[in-house]
This record gives sequence, structure tokens and C-alpha cells, in this order.
Amino acid sequence: MLKRLKLENFKAWREADLTFGKVTGFFGANSAGKSSLLHLLLLLKQTRNATDRGIVLDFGGRGEMVNLREVIAIDDRRTILEEYGKHLRSSGMPPGTGDMFYKFLLNNQYRAERVRLVAVTPSEDDRRGFEELPENMFDPSDRKFLAVAVVAKAVVLNATDSDWDEHAVLMEELGVKVSQLCPEYASKEARLT
Repeated sequence: MLKRLKLENFKAWREADLTFGKVTGFFGANSAGKSSLLHLLLLLKQTRNATDRGIVLDFGGRGEMVNLREVIAIDDRRTILEEYGKHLRSSGMPPGTGDMFYKFLLNNQYRAERVRLVAVTPSEDDRRGFEELPENMFDPSDRKFLAVAVVAKAVVLNATDSDWDEHAVLMEELGVKVSQLCPEYASKEARLT
């Protein structure tokens, strides 16, 4: 049985020294770090049981996963975060996958081991959107993602936006790859049904 746990620099906790009894409850205000302690215990269990140290950390709920070996690239002007903020909740609640991802980005945007800030330059030319891009027919709201992928040499992870498949030739010319997370939903045909 776990009787004592000391931790440093885990999520919101700078340091803690916890003593456990046969039954231990965590009480505190919202955002005090109660769930973080449970995540730590789950991480310890998964680490002990896993043979792959690059495993995805599963927080035990639908859409509550974080891949611990990937670095996410966003623009240094944070227009990508602004775009997510229009459609997602920064609290991570309700716990939809997008909301959890957005919360993860906000919480880790200054941690270079998790999030890489990439410099991209907005263009005066509406046919380009960004200096790093040639003329293109991309939706203006998607161009920032493409510009970051070009500069960072990153793979675009797409859930349901059909635009990425429509511009496959340009993407190949730019050396940008797209990983379709939900290919059955990421086409115009699928969106119409």
C-alpha cells in the first residue's frame, strides 16, 4: 500500500509531501490540483506496468489522453490558440477531446518540451495569408496551421476538416503531411451525409 508520496513540479504542484491512510480523500477549491494528484497516481501505475516509456498517458476518460512524446507546434503570435478559443473551452470541460487539447496547449504553451512556438509572418497578400506560403486557395482560417507546419516541418493532425484533402497537391509541394485522425469525417462527402 502506498503510504507516502513526495512530488516536485508536477502540473500545478511545486512540491507536496502527502501521507496516505487506508482511505484518503482530496478536498479543495476548483483548480486547486485535486485531479492532478489523481493523474500522478495513474501515471505512476501506468509507468510501473508499461514496457513502452513513450506511451500515451490515459487519464481514464473518453477524450482524456495526452501523448507524452510529441511536441506540438503553434505560432508565436498565438493566433492558433485564438482560433481554438472561438470553438473550445479553456477549462477542458465538458471533457471533449478538443477542449482537453486546448487546455493542454494553454497550460503548456511556455514549456518548450511540450509546445514549440514557431515564428510565421502574416502577409499583406490575401492570396497567400503568410509570407511562408505561396498563393493558395486555403480557407484563410486554416492558413496559420499550414504556415506553422511548413516552418516547423510538422505533421498536421486533422480531425474533421475536409480542406486538407482538397489541397493535397499544394501540401505535397510544400512537404507538409496530414494525419487524418477521423478520415471517415474528413471529406466533403462525409460532411454532407
